[in-house]
Amino acid sequence: MRSVDIALISLSLVFLGLAYIASDVEPASIEEAGEGRLVEFTGVCAYSSDGFSILTDGRFSVPVFSDLKVGKVYRVIGIYRGSGIKPRKVEDGKIELEEYEGAYWVDYYPSLLTPKKIKLKFELSGVHEGELVRVKGVFFGSKLVPVEYHVIGNLTSPKDGYPFKFKGIVLYGGNPGIIFWKNRSVKVYLRDNQTLIPGRVVEVLGITRVAGRITVYASVVKDVGSANISEKPRVGEIVEDECRIVQKLEDGVKLECLNLPLSNVMGRVGDKVKFRALRRFSDYLCLNYTLFPRENLGNMICSPKVGKAGKVSGVVENVKEVRGRIIAQVKHGNCRILLKVKPDVKIGVGDKVEAFGVFSTYYKKPVLIVEEEEDICLNSSCR
Repeated sequence: MRSVDIALISLSLVFLGLAYIASDVEPASIEEAGEGRLVEFTGVCAYSSDGFSILTDGRFSVPVFSDLKVGKVYRVIGIYRGSGIKPRKVEDGKIELEEYEGAYWVDYYPSLLTPKKIKLKFELSGVHEGELVRVKGVFFGSKLVPVEYHVIGNLTSPKDGYPFKFKGIVLYGGNPGIIFWKNRSVKVYLRDNQTLIPGRVVEVLGITRVAGRITVYASVVKDVGSANISEKPRVGEIVEDECRIVQKLEDGVKLECLNLPLSNVMGRVGDKVKFRALRRFSDYLCLNYTLFPRENLGNMICSPKVGKAGKVSGVVENVKEVRGRIIAQVKHGNCRILLKVKPDVKIGVGDKVEAFGVFSTYYKKPVLIVEEEEDICLNSSCR
């Protein structure tokens, strides 16, 4: 056999041996990685851009010189170069994932409220803010990289620290405002100088604080209509009517036709008010009104109606003081009535009087109760 043939056979055997040895090399773990060494790593893609990606298993994060899909688990085998892996083989992988359950929320960045806030690496496609979701993934720095997730549902009642979506009627406007929801008051703070308008139905989504009362810090507020109109309104409903003022209050009036005060109205006893008002817990809030002056009232000395506002004109026949109040008898034609006024009103026999007040009875006799000096004119002199 020639020496050339022997040399070729020897080289072939060497190459076969090297190939056998190379094929039998097991890739090292990333903890044992060294420059030029064959390594293996399984992790979730946390970042990818222009042929460069980062895989993480929650403990180690390793650059991979390849385009990978964020949020997917890969098993990569390749050569360790410059603190990263130059891949020879990339395939789907499996690792143990952490699992969290909470409400999905986006506020500057996507997060999961458990109620502790867990930042997410990216937004969850197909999931609406406030929905309860179960997420599996691994952490990359301070953010959880979602790998698997599915929606559980929505909260049906407010829970401290969680988002809550509800629909209710604005009882007290402004910012913050008060919304009536399921017979409860919810205090709502709004963003960006927004304001709530009483009588409107709104849909609110925001973070809830529950500490005795419910407070919501709204992210989204939508106006979806007006409160219902009813002849016998319950809290959160609107009434439309017209009747006269029977008493002035510090911040409103009392009317003949309402069992509670009407706020946001200014007027005098006897003035007629045509109004649209929202029923609240302890009063009605006037949304708009038209005032008709009491001067249009006729003389009701002959036709008093107990509990109603009215006007009486006539001449004073006699005057007496009873328990700190002045009782004056007034006559007009064949009709007489008593006036009950405060002692600082200087009224005497023979005075011509025109008075506004509310009709009642005094020892079964009709009487007009006059509360303010502005409600009585003596001898054509009015305050």
